[in-house]
Amino acid sequence: MSSKISYTSGIYKITNILTGRAYVGSSSDVDKRLMCHIRKLKDNKHQNKDLQKDFNQLGEGGFLFQLIELVLDKALLFNRESYYILKEKQKPYNQGVICVPIDLTEDDTLRFLKGLVFLDNCWSWKSARFVNNAGQHLIPARVSYWLFKGPFDVSLNVAHICGFDKCTNPAHLYTSSLSETIYKFKNTRVW
Repeated sequence: MSSKISYTSGIYKITNILTGRAYVGSSSDVDKRLMCHIRKLKDNKHQNKDLQKDFNQLGEGGFLFQLIELVLDKALLFNRESYYILKEKQKPYNQGVICVPIDLTEDDTLRFLKGLVFLDNCWSWKSARFVNNAGQHLIPARVSYWLFKGPFDVSLNVAHICGFDKCTNPAHLYTSSLSETIYKFKNTRVW
């Protein structure tokens, strides 16, 4: 028996063989994530109600569970997942989780960058909100994450590992659900 453990980071797809409709996801450990999906589906406890309904009708044999792209740079996982969700010909089971673009023109980007204030390791922006040319009122940490790290699932929060709630340094920013953020950093404000 080998003691070597391998984690396959990448994009996976759960495809309904009958209809072709798919659930696309990303994980730093695809095998473990797919097993979690299968377990929840078999226990009738999957969070995606449409996928659960179809699984209840077709069973495990009615679906194809597969790795569709190996992604070694984990920072790119969400971008690649969004790419595959948008590429689906049918509405994916999880279409609602794709990112909604933050609309930034070149002028918006330059104005945002000029408004950054550099404090020790943290960065800040000159006010609590950034208004782009399209009239969107945006939280600076979310703009910074979008510009420097790329698109993200807008249902997630952009939180700060440094604890400074106005920080816009992309090295200090990560996305997480509200409950995960509160659990990890009870005293950190989440945007």
